[in-house]
Amino acid sequence: MAAADLGLTHVAFAVRNLPASLDFYRTYAGMKVVHHRTDARVAALSPGSPI
Repeated sequence: MAAADLGLTHVAFAVRNLPASLDFYRTYAGMKVVHHRTDARVAALSPGSPI
């Protein structure tokens, strides 16, 4: 059985300012926050559809 091509599923970035980075990706890339842990300064964003 062949593996399905899921496209880009996730990437990780280390950033200095998480709130500013989230604002940037929401505003200019149209991404949505799907998970946000403020205790660990971790967030996951989704493009809404595979890239």
